[in-house]
Formats: sequence, structure tokens, C-alpha cells
Amino acid sequence: MKVVFDHQIFQQQRTGGISKSFCEFIPYLRENGVDWNLSVAQSDNLYLPQILPAGTYSPVRRHYGDVPAIFSSKELGAYWFTLLDRLRICRTAESLNKSRSVKTLKKGDFDVFHPTYFNPYFLEYLKGKPFVLTVHDLIPERFPEYFKAGDVQISGRKALMDKAQAIVAVSNNTKKDLVDLYRVPADKISVIYHGAPTCEGPVGESMVNAPYFLFVGARGLYKNFARFVQAFAVFSQKYPEVKIVCTGRPLSPAEGSMLASLSLQDKVLSMQVAEEDLRRLYHHAIALVYPSQYEGFGMPILEAFSFHCPVLTSPWSSLPEVGGDVALYLREDFSDFSDQLVRLYTMAPEQRVELIRAGVERAGLFSWKKTAAQYADVYKSLL
Repeated sequence: MKVVFDHQIFQQQRTGGISKSFCEFIPYLRENGVDWNLSVAQSDNLYLPQILPAGTYSPVRRHYGDVPAIFSSKELGAYWFTLLDRLRICRTAESLNKSRSVKTLKKGDFDVFHPTYFNPYFLEYLKGKPFVLTVHDLIPERFPEYFKAGDVQISGRKALMDKAQAIVAVSNNTKKDLVDLYRVPADKISVIYHGAPTCEGPVGESMVNAPYFLFVGARGLYKNFARFVQAFAVFSQKYPEVKIVCTGRPLSPAEGSMLASLSLQDKVLSMQVAEEDLRRLYHHAIALVYPSQYEGFGMPILEAFSFHCPVLTSPWSSLPEVGGDVALYLREDFSDFSDQLVRLYTMAPEQRVELIRAGVERAGLFSWKKTAAQYADVYKSLL
């Protein structure tokens, strides 16, 4: 059988958990009797080269900033560039990608379609063929105050949920949310976990000349970065040698002001790193601190386990599903946050070794080969 994946998430993300997850499990599908085609014309996604040969797609070459200086404002430039795109004088990556996906769908050389995001553009081209929808989280529904009205995740999901022949949730918590918020029949949803990365080869010396706690990814409100910093400020009074290392975007002015108000501006580092360096940051950290209020899955927990890093996380949503009895969990009111930081920093070496060993064992329960085999079962069930 043959499955077609479309361009959507690879157009939106240069890096990110959703696009990475597709690139991790898709290559294993052929081992399970599923041929596949990924329809992408232009993308700057960093994971695509591991599954698509060079020359099958190109980097994104144009955006509204390329229009002449006379159209230099963002709004005016976007307007004129959209017009040029419609006239097919200067095509956008969005229109090129959509055209390729539509062309693939019209050709009809597939058994099952798997959109990588929630734009329902494809419905009119399926001609009765089934499609599978993966839902990674329902964060916009749970926290609408953080998202714009009409966000495609919400509007698209509403348009697609009833029409999908099968839905994949990446955790039991996400499945519960689908049942609770969208009234999706439970027997229509398959829970398929993500896989864990493999830890092979030498790691290298630490990139930070101090002991540190690691905070990975976005730091928005529900991620509780501010709560972590407040707890760290208490911890730091007794252990001033310890730092926080954040990955992802540079610290914002608001974050800088917060750190200055707590006299922590020299103790929090922001680093943008490649995959191999992220592995090194995990390996040498005291622990990953991941106090998020909600996650659809919680990939950093598995990354930390795989790369020999203890985990301190929150007890909500899907995080206990991933962390099991290996991660350390904060109280729901965070009243023990600074105490948990002390516990991790002062842990006896033999306890730390055992915690790391248990984490590696826990990560071994999650594999991308298993993920692919379970997706193959879902696809085949629709024939």
C-alpha cells in the first residue's frame, strides 16, 4: 500500500517537534509494507534532508521581503507579492507546495492520505480515499488566550475531525482531550507514542563552564519558565555557582527585566544549538527542568533520559505518561520547586547514577520503529 504525506508542517517549521516526528517514523514504514510519498516543493526544514533526496525539493527562495523597495512596508509588500503570486509571476513557497500536493492528490496514486497539519484544502481532491489525522496536542483549545482567533489548529481541526477515517493521538492525555473537547468516539482514536532518540558515540566536554540546569524549547506562559526562575532565585542564594541554560530563542526584553529584578541576569544563558550540541547540553546538565502546565507528549523528557540527564517536571497532562516513575515531579502548587532543585544538585553520586540508568531504560520503551509499525497498522485498517 502507499501513503501520501503533504507539505504543511514542513512549510511552517524550520525546526520543531511535529516535523521532526514525521521525519523520524516515515523512513521505517517500508519495513512494514507501506510505501510513501512526501509532497514538498520548497522547504527550509532542517530534518527533511534525512528522508528526502537532494534535488527533490528546493530551499524557500522567495517571500514578501523580496519585492522591490517601493513596496517595502510589510503589509504593502505582502499585498503585492500575493498579487504577483496569483498572476504566477513570482510564486510563494505556500502556493508551490500546495500546487504540488494537489497535483499528487489528483493523480490518485495512493491508498491513504496523511496531512501533516490542519488546513482542510485537500478534502475536495480525495475522491473518497481515506485520510488519517495526527493530533499532537490541544493546547490552543486548552489555552485560547495564547492564540489568535481563527487559528488554523482550531478551525482546521473542527473541519477535519469528523471527516477523518482515523485519528492518531500522541498520548492518552491527548486522546482524552479529543473525547472531552470534540466528542470524538474513543474507538476512532489510536494512541501512538513518539520514539526516543538513540545515544551513540562520544558526547564531548561540557559547553558551559559551570554546573547548570537545562530548560529546553519555548518559554511561553504555560511553560512556567517564570516559576522556574523564581524558584531558582531562592536556590541560588545558597548555590550561587549554578546557572540556567535555555535553548531556543534569545531571551526577550521582558525576560531580561525579570532576571534583573531577581539579580539573575548573569546566571541565565540562552543558547541556540544544533542537534549534536543539544545532546551535549543534556548530558552535562544537573537536570532538565520541564515544569510545563500542558504538553501533548513531552519529547524533551525522552531526549533527557536518552542522553543521561535526570528530569524534573510537572504532574499534569501527558508528562507522567512519558516520565513514568523515573522523572521527579513537582507538587501541583510548585511549593517544593526550590527544594527539588536542591535535591537534584546535592544528590549522592550513586543515586544519580541509578536515576540516569533508569532513565535510559525508560527511554528504551519508546522507539520510532514501534511508532512506524503502529502507524502502518492504522493505515492498513482503512483498506
